[in-house]
Amino acid sequence: MKKILFTFFISFTIISFAQNTKNFESIANKEISTEVQDLLELKQNLKYFIGKDGIDEIDVEIMSNQGFFSMILMNSIQNKEENKKLTYQVVLESFVEFKTNEGYQNYKTIYPFLKEIESRPADIKNWENDKLLFEKIGLQPIRIEKIHEYLKENSNPNITYKEFMESFNQKEKAETTVNQENIELNLDSKNIGYAKYLEESKQIGKPLLLYFTGHACVNCKKMESSIFREKMVYKTLFNDYIFVSLYVDERTKLPENLWKYSEFTKRNIDYIGAYNSEIQMKKFQTNAQPYFIILNENNEKIDSMFYTDDENEFLNFLNKGLEKHKN
Repeated sequence: MKKILFTFFISFTIISFAQNTKNFESIANKEISTEVQDLLELKQNLKYFIGKDGIDEIDVEIMSNQGFFSMILMNSIQNKEENKKLTYQVVLESFVEFKTNEGYQNYKTIYPFLKEIESRPADIKNWENDKLLFEKIGLQPIRIEKIHEYLKENSNPNITYKEFMESFNQKEKAETTVNQENIELNLDSKNIGYAKYLEESKQIGKPLLLYFTGHACVNCKKMESSIFREKMVYKTLFNDYIFVSLYVDERTKLPENLWKYSEFTKRNIDYIGAYNSEIQMKKFQTNAQPYFIILNENNEKIDSMFYTDDENEFLNFLNKGLEKHKN
């Protein structure tokens, strides 16, 4: 009986895998536009990526998240060759490339813990077990203690931590948001690489924070209009770091002495965006935006991060970078 069940399981798995492969192959060359209907269809068809080039169900679940979905889509648009169609195959290749990034691998590692804590009841009676999960997802002790203090006053076993954290974040945002009308970010879209800022870093001893962004990057605009303007984030970005914005789609022409043909991208580099994009891909092995990378004065990587809609997660990233730089 056990042998029959095992044989059935293996057969079912093979058939399911074959169906996913067959379904993907049938749409691989289908063109995708940026129309809403096409993007909704793309999201629905992500399940057919399972089993392709090492992609599993967790990858697809993460990719379905709006932030990651937008990032992968922009990555795909940039990856496709000029005058070529944006197809499911191009999206697959971009996702496979994105999966190799250290930041994604770290996120995938903590993803099960994130899901678990979000589904748990926000009950103070379970705090010791819940605290372990918050530690596993990498929250700093001071952040965990703030959550604990808020939970003492707002414990509710009838709501999940997902709902609880929304309330907690709103409270913190109300306490820390700077008057946005009075904030000027002054992001320079004309920066050509970061060599001069590296020299500045050596002179004053501050770490560099490179921000690879784009005029057409939706998630970049989201972060700039909200998270960058949080009081503690703003202070840390512009006081504790040498913050350098590098636009990958800036169409301003480079000085002619910097024009070249890139053997890495197989394209002519004659405008600022292409120059910065080559740096991101060649040196940091990714071309997704937004992308943040912290460097020390020796041009060595301290840490990196992609898009987030959580100001506390971003602030945690900034503070950890400063701590590592001191050590």
